[in-house]
Amino acid sequence: MLTLDKKSAEIFNIVLGMCDKNENRFIKIDNSKGAFMPLSVEFLYSLGKYSVYSFSHYYKQNGDMCPDPDMTFFVETKEPKIIIPMDYDDKTLKAFLKEGGQDKVTPVDKLTIKAKDIIGREGEIVVLSS
Repeated sequence: MLTLDKKSAEIFNIVLGMCDKNENRFIKIDNSKGAFMPLSVEFLYSLGKYSVYSFSHYYKQNGDMCPDPDMTFFVETKEPKIIIPMDYDDKTLKAFLKEGGQDKVTPVDKLTIKAKDIIGREGEIVVLSS
């Protein structure tokens, strides 16, 4: 398991907070003045005390909006202790881990989450093998 560095965890939490404060639970971040595609962050659903968010860029193809790339995160609803990336490709995962201050990841085959196991963790990344 890997952990986001403190600054990356703060930014991740700020972005999720911005998304949650929006009435539609969706935000678009475009601070590149057209040099890059805007980043769309969307709340997808809740599962108990966990929430699932999608981070993606969208482009139009044949009139339809297509996500590229799309990365989905399974996070604890308040102050995520564990972040589980879902629905990603290798390039997107590597970029996310690098931005989070991580260079390598060892996927785990199985993860059982118990309350006692997440005490003291903050923004830890767990990648499940496919």
